[in-house]
Amino acid sequence: NFFIRYFHEQTGVVLTPSLDEDLKELSFGDYDGYTLEEIDDEDFCRLVIRYRTSQDATINWQGMGESFIDVMLRAKRFIEKCNKEFTGHLVVAFTHGACISALRAVLGEEALVRKDGMIAFRDHILEHAVPHWLGRSEELIEEVVNQNSC
Repeated sequence: NFFIRYFHEQTGVVLTPSLDEDLKELSFGDYDGYTLEEIDDEDFCRLVIRYRTSQDATINWQGMGESFIDVMLRAKRFIEKCNKEFTGHLVVAFTHGACISALRAVLGEEALVRKDGMIAFRDHILEHAVPHWLGRSEELIEEVVNQNSC
């Protein structure tokens, strides 16, 4: 894996890859992987447009997929597993946009929480392939790099 090799070369840290189902992207049900133009169900297309333009975390894709709330529950479960299994260790995670927003929301990232307390999961979406540090991760990565460079 390119990233694992690159990360090791840059930091001296060896990463052990694993897959976690809780980091899957939000499921759109039968239309996973389709573009809006490829979907022939007008009601479903309206849901896609509503999802893209609103903050409705309850859209569950006509019962075929999962809502943003479902993704937040998975994100919370992932964080709990990391806290239990990897306390004091560096965890590098890769996932997709909705799951990243869910992780950020579960951790209470201020940019995603409006003044009225609403979780604005469609606001401040991260650009593709841009690293984002959760919690005090920036401090932890410095500690790990410093420990491995001695």
